[in-house]
Amino acid sequence: MSPMVYFAKWKIVLVLTTCALGLLLAAPNLLSRKQADALPSWLPHQQISLGLDLQGGSHLLLEVEVETVLRERLESLVDSVRIALRKARIRYSGLGVDGNAVVVTVKEVSRAEEAFQLVRSLDSDTTPELADGGRLRLAFSEQSIRDRAIAAVEQSIEIVRRRIDETGVREPTIQRQGDDRILVQLP
Repeated sequence: MSPMVYFAKWKIVLVLTTCALGLLLAAPNLLSRKQADALPSWLPHQQISLGLDLQGGSHLLLEVEVETVLRERLESLVDSVRIALRKARIRYSGLGVDGNAVVVTVKEVSRAEEAFQLVRSLDSDTTPELADGGRLRLAFSEQSIRDRAIAAVEQSIEIVRRRIDETGVREPTIQRQGDDRILVQLP
């Protein structure tokens, strides 16, 4: 025969009271919002707020490719330099992107200063440099690169916000996360 486990009556009453109280507090979660609000005031009628995962929502972390934006800006600057030098009939070679800068070599070294003044006016965010041999280098400043990255992220946030607003989703959370990420939470 196995020994019987004995519990004091006050412990049994305490456990049953705690269980009943827990059921009473959890009961409004089994009802709809309207039914819970209709409960008498002496009964609890607050419901638990479910997180996005339990509501069937989405949590997305989007990344803006800042390097792509910078690369496109550099390619656009290459086109601008090409057009400006051709209009001025300045012969050049080696026009292209080198790292975070646009480089070009003016074939007629005597016209290098003229080319320098011409490309200098193309983009105020660049710092042009004229080296020996007619080599021009237009580089974006660190501040300019940061400003372009911030602008790209802000523009992306606006695009995401407009597209989500078109779908009619209530209370979306769209915010910047770090330097180049966008957090999107949809209920």
